[in-house]
Amino acid sequence: MPGVRRPLLVSIAFGVVIGLALAAAAVGVVALPLFFLARALEPGRGLGRPLVRTGLLQVAVPAGVLVGIGAGVLAGRWYRRGGQLPREEGSRWGG
Repeated sequence: MPGVRRPLLVSIAFGVVIGLALAAAAVGVVALPLFFLARALEPGRGLGRPLVRTGLLQVAVPAGVLVGIGAGVLAGRWYRRGGQLPREEGSRWGG
């Protein structure tokens, strides 16, 4: 449906949901290895080091925000321009 233009608010909501999900995933991908490494190298105080604590705020959160904003904008534009979501029944995804 190339000529279909969906409502702006629905497209924005779709982009926000996709953006939040990918931002959370990006934070997890960056932060979890850092925490596991700190825990393994210094079991007593590895998580209390400034490198680990500030690493989350200086690396993981900004990376998650950038990934989330980028993915949200792209997904919202794609959906607004007529992008098709998989349907439950009668589609190739099941049903």
